Amino acid sequence: MKLTIFFHLFKGQSGIPLSIDYIKLLYKFIPNISVGIKIYSYALSNEDVDFFRNQLVIADVNFLDISIESESKQCESEIPTLRQLQNYVKNLALDDEYIMYIHSKGASYDDPSQSKSIANSSILAICAMLQELDAGSPIQDEYECFGPFLSLGVFRRYGYMSLAYSGNFWFAKASYLNSLSFPAAPLIDAYFNRHLAEEFIGLKGDASLMFNILDESLLDQDELAQDQFVKNLRRQIRLFSLSSKMDRSLVNSKLNSQIKALSTQQSLYSKGRFFWGLRRQLFGNASFLRRLKLFSYLLDVMFRWHSCELYRFYILPTHWSVLAGIPNIGRTIDMTVDQNGVMLP
Repeated sequence: MKLTIFFHLFKGQSGIPLSIDYIKLLYKFIPNISVGIKIYSYALSNEDVDFFRNQLVIADVNFLDISIESESKQCESEIPTLRQLQNYVKNLALDDEYIMYIHSKGASYDDPSQSKSIANSSILAICAMLQELDAGSPIQDEYECFGPFLSLGVFRRYGYMSLAYSGNFWFAKASYLNSLSFPAAPLIDAYFNRHLAEEFIGLKGDASLMFNILDESLLDQDELAQDQFVKNLRRQIRLFSLSSKMDRSLVNSKLNSQIKALSTQQSLYSKGRFFWGLRRQLFGNASFLRRLKLFSYLLDVMFRWHSCELYRFYILPTHWSVLAGIPNIGRTIDMTVDQNGVMLP
């Protein structure tokens, strides 16, 4: 089993220490398989890169292959790193190779504690899944990608629904990723609209292709709790794997029916939010009016709502919880974010 990890490192407020912690956690729980990690860093100085590399050495992180590429340009969006991932998949990856994507979640915030809790939970869930696949779980032949917090959402484009792993931590078969076409985006979106990157993995997916490992974060983050968390997730995955193929197929059907119902609900919701689509066309980043510097300045400084986006998603129940009959209707979360992905009140 070969795994290549792509890590997007954005410096932001705390990107370097967060990234070190995430990679250390990943290294601790990942199974003993052939692993390489490619780190793409943005807005880091040469001193930052050296410090980061030395910290990995001190932490005794010894993946089979570690490469770090740095770009001085500020880049909150994950799209450039995902383009590197796609290029690798199309030109170098083996068909049976697994590709993982993780990033420095929380780097933009002064207090990243909530984001770090979600990121740690996501990494632990991914490692639990990898441990089960390495042990020979039969579901590796049934699903194409695996991750926590499978969601249906309008992640960027008005009225457009896409499946994604909320938080954007996942791993998938290279053959599946090779079938995806990365969404086109102008340069300003590629570098500043971080939400566009989340829809990539689910462009062609449904519940029969995208396995959902987790729908709730781990609140207690001490080492003992993390160990138990991984054991519990492995137990759930193993029980799901031991169910009949017919039962697993029924779970997929139930989840896909829920996705269809939520898509219909979202369509009705979007029709009542026509203003958002109209506003994007008139005042969005690439509009003609924004070419006038004074007008653009007034929009940015005086009217924060001019280019905000409605960011809605439904967190779906896990495959295991549907099989076990645990009542967990997809949770609906609405956020409004400005053009840089900053949440508005």
